[in-house]
Amino acid sequence: MDEIEPVEVEVRVHRGRRRRTDRPLPDLPRPPNGRNWLIYAGLAGLVAALMFEGYLSHNPRDHTLPKRSEATDVTSAISLAADSLQVVVSWDLTLSTPEGRPDSIRIKVVPDAGSDSLIATQPATLFADTAYLPAPGPGQTLTGSSCVMALYPVEPLTEMCTPWQYVRPSATPQPGMAVAGRIVVQPTGLQVDPDVEEGAPSGNGPIPVSRSGSP
Repeated sequence: MDEIEPVEVEVRVHRGRRRRTDRPLPDLPRPPNGRNWLIYAGLAGLVAALMFEGYLSHNPRDHTLPKRSEATDVTSAISLAADSLQVVVSWDLTLSTPEGRPDSIRIKVVPDAGSDSLIATQPATLFADTAYLPAPGPGQTLTGSSCVMALYPVEPLTEMCTPWQYVRPSATPQPGMAVAGRIVVQPTGLQVDPDVEEGAPSGNGPIPVSRSGSP
C-alpha cells in the first residue's frame, strides 16, 4: 500500500487589541416643571367643565309643568266686510301637563258702544275665531275688547282680554290712493288709523294699545 504523506496545517493567528469603550450613561430625567403642571391641570379642568356642561344641556332637569293651561297672546285682526266689522280673534295656550288641556275655549268680543257682546265656544284644538259687529259710520270710531278663556269643569274662570279700536275712513278713497282696510291689534303692538282724509279730527297716527291683557 501506498503511504499517506503527512499534511502540514498552517495556522495563522492574528492578535489585536480591542479598545475598551465606556457605555454612555442614560440621561437623567428632568426635574418636574411646576408651570407645565399648572397648564396641564387647567386644560384638564376646562375639558371636564365642558363635558359636564354638555351633559347638563343634553339631560335637562325635569321642570314641573302647571296643572292647567290658560289662554295667552290674544290678538284681534279687524277689517271692514261690507256693512259689518270683521273681528278675527286668535290666541295661544300656555304649557301644561297632558291632563291639563282645557275642555273648550270661550271667546267673547265686547264692543264699548253699548252693543251686545258676542260669545262663542270652540274646541281646545282651535286657536282662532271670527265675529261680526255692526260697522261704525264713516269717520266714526268703534272700540272694544276681545277676551279668551280656557274652560275647565269646576274650576275658577280666568280670561285674557286685549282692547282694540277701529276708525272707519270718513272719505271714499280716490283711484290709486292706498287705504288700510285691515287692522291687527296685538298686546305689544300699535294700531294705525286707516282714515285717508287729510286733517281728520283726532284719529290719525298711531294709537297705543295695552301691552298686556287685563283679566
